[in-house]
Amino acid sequence: MDLKMGNIPSEILKAPIRVKQLFGAKCEDFGSMYDRSKYLFMLNAPFEVSNQCCKVMKKQPMHQYNKDTGRVPITAQMASESKLRASQWLQNGCNGFNLKIPTSNPMSFWTEQDVLLYIKENAKSMIEVRMSDDKMFYGNRIVYKETGASVENTEFYFPICSVYGEVVTDYEGMGQCENQMSFADFGIFDKERPLLKTTGCQRTGCVLCGFGCHLEKESRFELLKQTHPKFHNLLYILKNNKVRYAEAIDRVNEHGNMNIKY
Repeated sequence: MDLKMGNIPSEILKAPIRVKQLFGAKCEDFGSMYDRSKYLFMLNAPFEVSNQCCKVMKKQPMHQYNKDTGRVPITAQMASESKLRASQWLQNGCNGFNLKIPTSNPMSFWTEQDVLLYIKENAKSMIEVRMSDDKMFYGNRIVYKETGASVENTEFYFPICSVYGEVVTDYEGMGQCENQMSFADFGIFDKERPLLKTTGCQRTGCVLCGFGCHLEKESRFELLKQTHPKFHNLLYILKNNKVRYAEAIDRVNEHGNMNIKY
């Protein structure tokens, strides 16, 4: 192993790989992209830090359900979402029959653009699937079958949760002006596929989860302040070792040289 030691203590050089990554030790086992030394300050932070919340709150209950019922999971995870999921798909395919807990991931080979295109092309049928028997489409309106009155709840008019907004062409992402013509307009490409995006949230997860928030161009916390101000206010209420969430973000910004906005 070829280590460039610098000022790293010898006991760190003998430690597991994850510890070496945290202290910025460079070796042939991993490249610079796995250097985690910028997070070293969190070891002495006055608040507790963990990546185990998903395991405790989601995975363990599902594993217990699998054990109790014998049922196995079907997920919508995609290989394009992370290197880990891409690696798992290459190793196990869409159906991991030989896994400790057999798992089906039928959308593994889909991309986010595939999902957005499907929503855009099948919006009406997706709404109809969710519609109860007492409602129907009348032109572009949803009405009650018995009275003909329009359904006023706008949530019914979205094929997906309204927090995502609508699926539209991402002209900025393509480096174009809005409504600028491209080769796709001439039907040259399969499905005439421009780049798509949602007008609301691009991704959602647990409210106030900060995992990966330092990598975002648009802060999830600022968006939450606009859409759900009461949830956002919890940043100033929730405490970890007597440290408020907002104070923890401030400390991460200060000592980690980050710019997490809230």
